[in-house]
Amino acid sequence: MVPVHLILFLLAISVEGILAISPCNQTFTGNVTVSPGEIPTNVMNCTFNFSINPNSDTLMLVFSSLGCLSSGDNITISADSKIITTITSENDRVTVVSTSNFTVVTLLRGSGNKTLTFKLDYKKECTQEVDPSLGFLSSPKHLPLTKKIIKCTYNVISPEGQITLLGFTSFNFKSGSLNVNGINVTAGQNRTLPDDLLIPSNTAIILSLPSNENKTEEFISILSLVNDDCSNKTFSVYDNFIYTSSAGAVCHRMIDGPNGTLVVTVKSWQTDSLDILQFRDGLSQEDKPLISGSSVKDNIVLVSSGSKMSMHLEFKPTIKRRVEISFTSQASGGLVKVGSDITYISAMSGGKDGVFQCTLDAGKKVSLTNFNMSNNGTVEVYDGNIIIGNPVFTIKNTSLPIPVFMQTNQMTIVTKSVLSSYTFRATTGMAQDCDQFSQLALGSYAVKSLGPNDTFTCNLIILPMSKADYGGTIQLTSLDLCPGDKVTISEGITSLNAQKELVSFTYNSNYQFIPQLIFGADKGARIVTALSKCDKRQAGVVVAASYDMKTLSSVCGKQPQSPSGTVRSPYYPLRYPVNLECQWTFENKNNSFLYLTVDKLNITVGNSLKLTGDKTEFDFTADKTLGKDLIFSKSKDLILSLTSVSKDGTLVIPGEGFVINYEYLDCGGSRNANFSETFSGDKKDCRWIVSLPKTTQDSVNAISSVYIIKAKLKVSENYVPGSLTVYDGTNMTVNTLNLANLSSGKELTFLSRVDTIIIQYKNVTTKNFTLAVTITGYLCANFCQNGICMHDEWRCNNINDCGDNSDELHCSAPPPPSSTPSPQPKPAPKEDKGQVPGFWLAIMLIIGLIIGILLPFIIPAIFRRMRKRNYNRMTDMDNITTDDYTPMD
Repeated sequence: MVPVHLILFLLAISVEGILAISPCNQTFTGNVTVSPGEIPTNVMNCTFNFSINPNSDTLMLVFSSLGCLSSGDNITISADSKIITTITSENDRVTVVSTSNFTVVTLLRGSGNKTLTFKLDYKKECTQEVDPSLGFLSSPKHLPLTKKIIKCTYNVISPEGQITLLGFTSFNFKSGSLNVNGINVTAGQNRTLPDDLLIPSNTAIILSLPSNENKTEEFISILSLVNDDCSNKTFSVYDNFIYTSSAGAVCHRMIDGPNGTLVVTVKSWQTDSLDILQFRDGLSQEDKPLISGSSVKDNIVLVSSGSKMSMHLEFKPTIKRRVEISFTSQASGGLVKVGSDITYISAMSGGKDGVFQCTLDAGKKVSLTNFNMSNNGTVEVYDGNIIIGNPVFTIKNTSLPIPVFMQTNQMTIVTKSVLSSYTFRATTGMAQDCDQFSQLALGSYAVKSLGPNDTFTCNLIILPMSKADYGGTIQLTSLDLCPGDKVTISEGITSLNAQKELVSFTYNSNYQFIPQLIFGADKGARIVTALSKCDKRQAGVVVAASYDMKTLSSVCGKQPQSPSGTVRSPYYPLRYPVNLECQWTFENKNNSFLYLTVDKLNITVGNSLKLTGDKTEFDFTADKTLGKDLIFSKSKDLILSLTSVSKDGTLVIPGEGFVINYEYLDCGGSRNANFSETFSGDKKDCRWIVSLPKTTQDSVNAISSVYIIKAKLKVSENYVPGSLTVYDGTNMTVNTLNLANLSSGKELTFLSRVDTIIIQYKNVTTKNFTLAVTITGYLCANFCQNGICMHDEWRCNNINDCGDNSDELHCSAPPPPSSTPSPQPKPAPKEDKGQVPGFWLAIMLIIGLIIGILLPFIIPAIFRRMRKRNYNRMTDMDNITTDDYTPMD
């Protein structure tokens, strides 16, 4: 007769292990999968009995959560009536081994659950194939063993091109062992966790669990797949890591160097924001990360406490990146773990450099409170982990004169050529008093209030630095003042070094925009914050500022050295600082000419921008020079000066500054009348700015009295077509005039659009050349909408001569082209402007006839009288001559 329990078993198990009837209170020798709804909702306890295989000494069960357990559910796995482990909704996968005859799995259900799904994998031996993508691997749960040693084998399978990083988060063995590729894994002396391992695919991990142990032995590890081509373990003293691919990758590098410590430098970190980089001070998971996440940037330096360091990188698929990281070893130096006062003593051999680093928890500041050298050498102290640029303090052949306070939680000390021992003490930064002294090259400062009843005065004193060509900058970053409060910033710290008030702020001050302030590095600076009682004051920052010492040349910018270039005000297009004095020198080069184009100009009233030199003094702020080109002769150096010196602490908001382009020319100048010049063959680039002054507006006729130029060019026989260019306006970005009909020995006449033209000659030969220019001023009667003088022949000729098409507006039909106007007085307004040219032509013919019949002795008197009248009305500029530039509005 067939036993009843066997019939139930055959009905319960399908080929794939899915139950057809309720599995509760059954005995199994194979896998079990519980599907939703197979356990009745009214069943509170469901027991699964697993019988051990007669041919095996070990039973292994792997619990896998295929769905999810409710918060009220739990599963207990027991053997010999003793609970091995309890599974809750937080567990996804648990492995259990036993040497008992059977294992009982009990499900205790807090409430009916029709979606409960899990799987129990039965194995007669403790063996598993491990997929590293699961992310973890741990020893099986078990009771203290009483029979024999249990061996569990894990086969780790990695995909092609990848290897597995095995890192331990728990490791408790006394008599048991863990063997990876034939090597026993141990934690090492004074260590709790073994070093991480990089293992290839098909690696066997063999766990041995001994008998007669009263305590369970176990390990817990994390698994991570890494790229084989960028991950390795090296024992090299020097190791460089360079990665430039745009593909995603995970790289792990482990450095195990000789005795001493390691220094890692991130030379380049041009990556995506999602990329991850982490350094550990050692090779195991118990070693503290040195840096990770967004703190990584170019040029950071990290130091280990020993000879081991690991690097883990995760690159997301993104744009092409460049990462370059170098590792070097050092005989002296290392990571100083600062939690309280520590004295570190070291002796350097051969005067080699050493790098030390002290790091505190975030939010704390580190300080260097003592440093004594017993011999010659140099010590540089840096705030943070970047040692490029100026240190915050330098000690040479002596001891530290005063404490140095860092502004961050990290300090890097670089010792150079120290031939004997030295001692330094790094301490946890204390809360600073209200008054502070600073010898740092850069830093920040904040005054905090506890609330309405706070009344005090605080000082920040930035001590002077004896460095040539150095200046300091102060930038207030926050102000929250009440009535009666005052913040004063002064150059100099006492009356002994000419203390001068730069600016002060009160409750009523306009500090929506707070400019940067400049002070002399040799004088130092002082910030005084005086707070009065204020019922509305809240606890928090009242004043915050940053300061920086830098060379004046770095503030003002480079000197003009090239034959052509651009000079800008500091920080353009941002506003230039207060108390600024910057100079740019244009050196005299063979008595050449200086050609300037004012591209941008915004100088606040009270500040100045001037060009000075021998017989030259030009004020850019007094003349409307924006958009105009200027030319100056140079017998000596010319100096461009920008000054924004504050007066009596009154804040004057600086302007955005200027942008001026410059060129050195062989010849040229400014002209207001006829001129003729002959060039030798060695003159290659010459320019003339030819301009006419403007008259006042005619209030009677409401006609703008702006003049245009009628110019006649005459060239000598050696003229090369194309070497002469005429720009119709105040700068060389405007339209050029058509000189196609100008040839050797000939002359060409044309009309300008405004009161200025620029003539440029570029010599392409070695022969002499002569240019004669005759100019006449004409009053403009009609204007384009953009302000250009509208020539009569432009009207309705189907050509956009104005540039804004206003000469083609209100046209019924294109008129015939008119001839170039002759010299004439200022026109009177007419209802029909189309008759004006003919009317004036008739008047001029009559006047010419009268003049023709006058006696010869009367002609000079009439000519002088008319010339005097015309000069006063700016209608004829033939006899105005000058060799030097005359500024114009």
